[in-house]
Amino acid sequence: MGCDVKPQIRKVRADWLTQLATMEAAGLPLARAVATLGGDDKRAGPTAQAVARALESGKTLADAGRRAGLFTAEEAKIVRAGQDSGRLGETLRRLAERDEATRRLRSRLKARFMMPAAVVTIAVFAAPLPELVSGALGPGGYLIRTLGTLCGLVGAIAVARWLLMALWWAGGTRQLMSTVRLALPLLGPLHQRQEVTQALHTLYLSEASGIPLLESLAGAAKRSEEHTSELQSPCNLVC
Repeated sequence: MGCDVKPQIRKVRADWLTQLATMEAAGLPLARAVATLGGDDKRAGPTAQAVARALESGKTLADAGRRAGLFTAEEAKIVRAGQDSGRLGETLRRLAERDEATRRLRSRLKARFMMPAAVVTIAVFAAPLPELVSGALGPGGYLIRTLGTLCGLVGAIAVARWLLMALWWAGGTRQLMSTVRLALPLLGPLHQRQEVTQALHTLYLSEASGIPLLESLAGAAKRSEEHTSELQSPCNLVC
């Protein structure tokens, strides 16, 4: 998903789009179908209600979703073309599949970061053990040293994350982060494969929804840039 999709929508959008495609195929009016999506979710529900109100006022799903933060600009173009060509349900399902693939990638990236974090944590607690066993360090001192070290590391990471995000939004680290990201021994190839997959998926979505081939190619390139930007963001690399 692009960076202008609301963060609280990212976790639920794949399910929303799948449900919406099913209800649309069953003949339920779009405004009514969208209104049922939010439920009691206080964070994501207002977005569904905003889209539903826009649909009731005569907006298309693409325009309403774009304005409410449900779709990126390129996704709105795909949804609009799918609706115009009578293939809205299929388009929404394909978007949901792409969201789910992105979610799986993010989970894999976080899982790969967990191992180094676990190793560092074990090392912090293991390093003072000889002193504790020999009696040179008491239990209280052991806890103070280990927990103090962990708190220091967490604090350093938090400060680094804040600085990276500040520089990121200022545009000062994107090229550097792109180079570093692709050079990582385990994560670099995964990023590269995912970027190619995202670009091809967008090309397929655009063509299937009725967008001309040249526009589809341009859209696939833009989607690849959006996805690269999202993966490079400190929110996804440091969290």
